Amino acid sequence: MHNIDYEQDFRQGYEASLIAAAKTDLGKQFSMTTRPHASISKKTALYVLSVIALVMMVVAMCFAFIGAWPVLIYAVLVLLGLSAGFQHTLKQSQNYEKIMIKDSTLQIKSRMLAQNKEVEMNPLWAKVVMECQSHGDCRYLALRSHGRETEVGRYLSTEGRFTLATELKRQLQKNR
Repeated sequence: MHNIDYEQDFRQGYEASLIAAAKTDLGKQFSMTTRPHASISKKTALYVLSVIALVMMVVAMCFAFIGAWPVLIYAVLVLLGLSAGFQHTLKQSQNYEKIMIKDSTLQIKSRMLAQNKEVEMNPLWAKVVMECQSHGDCRYLALRSHGRETEVGRYLSTEGRFTLATELKRQLQKNR
């Protein structure tokens, strides 16, 4: 369960991701960051991989001593695959989206698998676009301005996207 936080006293949980928003006293500044659910930290991943490697290598060495040396090769290949999987998972946990309205500029910064992207728009012309299916599942949320469309809310559930769309519409109206 994760939190959505617009002000310090208002919190509501969502299962898919974390939304952290902060408003300043000026009322014209807004910032919101979404991140994917991170199931394991770097330290825990290293610990788990170390324990698995230790157990596998002890078993593989026992088999190698009795003459079944191909088990050792297989164990090394399995450990290389596991470490690649953990590395990919840790790289994905660093992804984020940050939406900021500050000084008459709407900025969208995102990081997806070590690729940084930054888009600036004029909040006066920005429009929130949300595409929903007939049964109410909203899978696409974007901000559009001057023919450019940038997807936001990738890490959110349907409810989270709807909440984000509502808040973005409110913030954009406030800045007009």
